[in-house]
Amino acid sequence: METIEAYKALGPISILPFWIITGFMVYKWRGDRSMSLSQHAALNKTTYLLFAITLTVEGFLFYLFNIKWLIPTFHFPKTFTVLLVIALISQFILAWIPDAGNLRKWIHKISAYTESGFLQIMLFFILTSQYVSVFSREISVFILCLMLVIAYLLIFVKKAHKNYLIYQSLYVMVFHIAILIISYIR
Repeated sequence: METIEAYKALGPISILPFWIITGFMVYKWRGDRSMSLSQHAALNKTTYLLFAITLTVEGFLFYLFNIKWLIPTFHFPKTFTVLLVIALISQFILAWIPDAGNLRKWIHKISAYTESGFLQIMLFFILTSQYVSVFSREISVFILCLMLVIAYLLIFVKKAHKNYLIYQSLYVMVFHIAILIISYIR
């Protein structure tokens, strides 16, 4: 697969809307920090649509960035592409199926946990790639450890749930930081 350099810019372009909406949710929207991003978004139809559209656009741009630039540049295996596609399908599902109601909540949570787990596996591919700079791999090791600690806190430490929104936002943002570092610091 040929690398198309123009698609490199889609990395930060695709990530920025998620960071903006997450910052907006953390600081401005009603609710509390024990609620997830999705629970905040599900508070009303406008915020739900804004969240779903943002995740859809971000996911599509992030897919193009990965397929056209990141994967060919760093020679990631087909398994990485499969994980990316499943993670993005999960993201689209959790974007459009709100975290409310019994069946919808269950589908939403399965999708959210699938995506978050696959981000860790994708990061593992990044930190083991010989085509990624040593510095970027070292930072990726640190970020993977941070993601594992956050996952541990959210799964096993009930007290951590009072800041669920912060931990969840940080989890996704540090993954994005790893992607930006390997893309722009070589």
